[in-house]
Amino acid sequence: MSQTSTLKGQCIAEFLGTGLLIFFGVGCVAALKVA
Repeated sequence: MSQTSTLKGQCIAEFLGTGLLIFFGVGCVAALKVA
């Protein structure tokens, strides 16, 4: 039971981390194009 919950947590953490990385990357590119 704990293994599946940790795996789920890792998946969620990975998803959030990737989303933040993409969000900041797109934001930086947009800021550079505007500026």
